Amino acid sequence: ENSDEDTGNKEKNSKDAKKSEEEDPVPVDFTIVLTDTTGLEYRVKLGDFQNLQPAIKPEVFKSRLFWEDPESEVILQYVYLPIDKIKSSAGKAISAGAIRSICFVFDAEKEGTLLLDQLGFAR
Repeated sequence: ENSDEDTGNKEKNSKDAKKSEEEDPVPVDFTIVLTDTTGLEYRVKLGDFQNLQPAIKPEVFKSRLFWEDPESEVILQYVYLPIDKIKSSAGKAISAGAIRSICFVFDAEKEGTLLLDQLGFAR
């Protein structure tokens, strides 16, 4: 037999689990689309190479009396995408000299926050 106390504990645990799932940050993902001088598009999902971790919520104080809604701490991550791995739908690799535009398509199912800084190409 379940007592009222057991039922209350199960409901509380269920609510805690749901709250935890909602609050658990998920990696940020998006698609990078390169277009060459002929108009051909080359697409790659960032998540195929690296997961960008979400912003960290610091817990500075033990008591919420001093801390209601903390700001996220910005921790930049270095991401390297080999250009020879970015291919068109036909499997053709793009030439670095033929890149006309770069677009970031935020097509992931989940929402997130992303800060971009110092985009560039390296040889």
